[in-house]
Amino acid sequence: MLLVRGTHDLIHKSAQVHRYITEYARTWAHKYGFTDVSTPILEYEGIFSRSLGETSDIIRKEMFVLEQKGDDPHKESIILRPEGTAPIMRALFMNGLHQTLPQKFFYEGPMFRYDRPQKGRQRQFHQFGIELLGIKSSWAEIDVISLSFDILKGLGISNLTLEINTLGDKESREAYKSALVDYFQDVKECLSLESQERLLKNPLRILDSKSAQDRKLIEDAPVYRNYLNTFSENYFETLLKNLNHLDIPFKINPHLVRGLDYYSHTVFEITTPDLGTQSTLLAGGRYDSLSTLMGNSTDIPAVGWAAGIERLALLLEDKLSLPNPRQFALIPLSEEQDREAFSWTQKLRQEGLIVHFVSDGKIAQKFKAAAKLGAQYGLVLGDEESKTKTFTLKNFETGDQQQISQNALSTTLKSL
Repeated sequence: MLLVRGTHDLIHKSAQVHRYITEYARTWAHKYGFTDVSTPILEYEGIFSRSLGETSDIIRKEMFVLEQKGDDPHKESIILRPEGTAPIMRALFMNGLHQTLPQKFFYEGPMFRYDRPQKGRQRQFHQFGIELLGIKSSWAEIDVISLSFDILKGLGISNLTLEINTLGDKESREAYKSALVDYFQDVKECLSLESQERLLKNPLRILDSKSAQDRKLIEDAPVYRNYLNTFSENYFETLLKNLNHLDIPFKINPHLVRGLDYYSHTVFEITTPDLGTQSTLLAGGRYDSLSTLMGNSTDIPAVGWAAGIERLALLLEDKLSLPNPRQFALIPLSEEQDREAFSWTQKLRQEGLIVHFVSDGKIAQKFKAAAKLGAQYGLVLGDEESKTKTFTLKNFETGDQQQISQNALSTTLKSL
């Protein structure tokens, strides 16, 4: 049996770490007033091709397209969702929520991209994301960035850098695109083949290139902020002043554009050097034009981010101290005690205790099985215990034993 390349199992500690991260993030999201949303992992391809842009890596080479079967009247391809923002915008309109703005959502779940698997990058991966829809002010960016720092720092992750840039409004982007085309056209033959293609369709995407030959040229490329109009410049300056006022440290990265077409104005990433080349933990920005890119007539101001759970787990799995609650195993010594023992197992579970029922094998085998299941204590029920209305409590770590009255069982176990 083989595991599909680029996927992974979450078992025991890895599953606990994954759940701890998402539950912790959920707790902070609730404090900021965000509510749950869950969209299907299956979506029509157009949801993403219209919103992400045809030159994005996701659209060009990373989507998992499913074979259509049955009598679906909509003949468009179905894909496994590669990201969470576009489906939430679809859900906003399909459920009429665009009429009651603002809306604040958070989501978690698996995403799928056909990419070369490597450390911190899988073909099935999990994200936790935030979407704040319906607020034009740059305080929306402040709100979601503040939330991201509260989550990451609360998880115990340090050495964080907020990298931020602005893409301006549509007018500013068009002016900058023209400047980029003029610059890169003169050195076109020195660009990678992929960037030569992007030059014709979306020159901004060249700034995302990881090619060594492209990076040298990008260093001398025109700087975005030199082409911002007054509104876009003021918007970004106000955001930066507020970040400073709130003591949120940042670094302006003039080459940060993100890989998706729907971003406008603010884009940002939170990075750490502790993961090597896969340094981005969380990324996002403002996407006011996404709703119209998807075919709707109304612009919805929006800002959000998504964090990769697997990357966060890589930072935490060796140093995170997870809760280790007391676990007990109820062990009948013979079949005659099975029913009584299982009844007590259920009673203790109702009392909020973690209890395993272990009935297979001889007594030594039962003790070993209980310890493997994670129980620190065994509750033995035999003929003598049944007669005296007691249990024998065995500490698996020390080997100590004591008798406990059935009447005092729950209280005694909770005190351990």
